[in-house]
Amino acid sequence: MSVAIDAHMVGTQETGNETYVVQLTSALARLGGYDYKLYTPRPQAIPSQVAGSECVSVHSFGNVPAFVRIPWLYPRMAAKDGVGLLHMTFMAPPRLPCPLVLSIHDVSYRVYPQFFSPRVRLLLALLVGPGIRRAACIITLSESSKRDITRFYSVRPEKIVVTPLAAGSQYTPQPADEIARVLRAHNLSGRYVLAVGNKQPRKNLSRLVQAFSTIAPKMADVMLVIVGQSGWQGSEVEQTVNSLGLNTRVRFTGFVPDTDLPALYSGADVFCYPSLYEGFGLPPLEAMACGAPTVASNTSSLPEVVGDAALTVDPLSIEDIAGALRHLLSDSTKRQEYGRRALRRAALFSWDRTARLTRDAYDRITGVVR
Repeated sequence: MSVAIDAHMVGTQETGNETYVVQLTSALARLGGYDYKLYTPRPQAIPSQVAGSECVSVHSFGNVPAFVRIPWLYPRMAAKDGVGLLHMTFMAPPRLPCPLVLSIHDVSYRVYPQFFSPRVRLLLALLVGPGIRRAACIITLSESSKRDITRFYSVRPEKIVVTPLAAGSQYTPQPADEIARVLRAHNLSGRYVLAVGNKQPRKNLSRLVQAFSTIAPKMADVMLVIVGQSGWQGSEVEQTVNSLGLNTRVRFTGFVPDTDLPALYSGADVFCYPSLYEGFGLPPLEAMACGAPTVASNTSSLPEVVGDAALTVDPLSIEDIAGALRHLLSDSTKRQEYGRRALRRAALFSWDRTARLTRDAYDRITGVVR
């Protein structure tokens, strides 16, 4: 039996969504059990370890817009390929020739609608709810997201399967020479607090900058480095940096390839993730897998991810964020302790487990008994 997976986001630098599809399909390819068909407009972006698997085939199509791809193209491809199951993310076709599995990573657009444009809110309102109702199974990434989906969409809890994510295998503590190479490549040096996230207000980076401003005068050797998609110019976080006169203390790197992130995590004195809301929160887990002492929000799914291996803070409190940063930056023993905790915590998660839980959901729908 074959399972078709929507992989249109691979190669788009969509960070979390792209990472999910790449890592999940890699792990499913190792696990086997079905013939996996990846639907994508960018076949060259599918990693070789996935595309080269004997149980995976890549099915490409032109670069068509979503309003063509979702309602028309995917149903036709699924029917032509005779697939037994289609796995989509967030939005699904109104009609399909096979059962649907729908991944809903989070419902931030319902919890914080003010952070989304009217167009995006309308699109999600029109398409996500009907897809949830049609799906044979909903896959989400945390118990927190499961509760939110149940609350906002009146879904029976037993219809929702939680499949926690994991850091990729490349995320391990890096040697000093690799850290130095990557820092040189990005024109960085010295001590730094690292943040990874895009300019969405939900990522709460402006409060992080404000918190950093309160400790910066007494920690002149520490910089704040913000990694994420380019386009910071004119954003709220850049305006905060300018208004506080921190232009020489805060660096925006723009998008950083996955090959460089492990070294940036490993070299950080502290990794900070003050997001207001996450369906899972992969960057803290990646940072912890590299041994970075971590500060994370105490809201939504993040406590599930970091456990007691990170300092958790109220993301709405600048003082709370600043206090946690000061606590770790000023105490090397504490940094070492939280670095060890981070490694132990990250080791509890694996993409192989994510794939097994996902395949179990497929089996439940298709009736396969193993």
